[in-house]
Amino acid sequence: MFKNMRKQQGAGKMGLLFILAVLGCGVWLALKVVPLYVNNAKVANALENMKVQPGADKKNNAELQSDLTKRLGVEGIERITRETFKDYVTVERTATGYNMTVAYDDLVKITNDFYVMVRFKKSISVP
Repeated sequence: MFKNMRKQQGAGKMGLLFILAVLGCGVWLALKVVPLYVNNAKVANALENMKVQPGADKKNNAELQSDLTKRLGVEGIERITRETFKDYVTVERTATGYNMTVAYDDLVKITNDFYVMVRFKKSISVP
């Protein structure tokens, strides 16, 4: 019984190096991709704050554009500015308010020829 226990020693050096390499690559990939989701959370937060803004349903499209770009500027989002607003944001008027949708693709370079693209889309309805 004790002879078998002496032979079982666990992972060798190569096995341990392989496990550490896989974990290291996973952490490195997460460090590259997580900021994309953090920025998306900031965009979603700014969009949700547009809902609770008093009198937002009575504002025209230029005022809504100004409000959203100011909120995104405070959050540190440089992608959506006054110049690029129409590329990423659509505002549809309804009988009682408006629907606003922010849609964009974000790309991060992992290695020379390997990229990760994430597509984000967030909508709100203000009655």
